[in-house]
Amino acid sequence: MPGNKIVRRRNEEAARQGWKCHWCKVPMTPVPPYKSGIAYQPTMVTLDHMFPKGDQRRRNPPRSGERRYVAACRLCNEDRGKAHEKDLKHRSGLKSLQFGRQPLPLEPAS
Repeated sequence: MPGNKIVRRRNEEAARQGWKCHWCKVPMTPVPPYKSGIAYQPTMVTLDHMFPKGDQRRRNPPRSGERRYVAACRLCNEDRGKAHEKDLKHRSGLKSLQFGRQPLPLEPAS
């Protein structure tokens, strides 16, 4: 089944982090087996890029021990993506997007 490798990688990274979201520290749930029409939980584990699109660090090969991805809950991953998209649109002079929640910080919680 396609996707098993990424599911395994998500779950391995989550286990390495103690099943806590890298950004908000909320406990995450494992990725369920794929079923058509399933609604994924906001706490489901995802892989999130450490650096936003366009960041030079994403273009260069990783340094020894450097992490490019972290395990994050689905909600944090989506909110960070929306916040970055909003920032890009704002910089380009386009109308910025409106969101119901406050954007999450781009740095991990302490």
